[in-house]
Amino acid sequence: MSADLTQELAYFESIRSELVQHNLNQFAVIKGDRLLGTYTDFDAAFSAGIDEFGAEVFLVKKIMEEDIAQSNPALTSGLMRTNASP
Repeated sequence: MSADLTQELAYFESIRSELVQHNLNQFAVIKGDRLLGTYTDFDAAFSAGIDEFGAEVFLVKKIMEEDIAQSNPALTSGLMRTNASP
């Protein structure tokens, strides 16, 4: 199952500068084009999202000036696979 967070990510980008100015290093909870709030830790943000949206898809994203690129050298070098079948 894949969640499409395109709208939420676009909305986050549209308000990122304001969030960075007032809530740097906190976590934003976004559903559609609605900011539920910002929270000091991931667990509080996720709990608030569950309380408000239940099992619906929503975004929890750390507020930073720039996103940090994620990499997994074990995956890219073939030491790890993305599925369990040989």
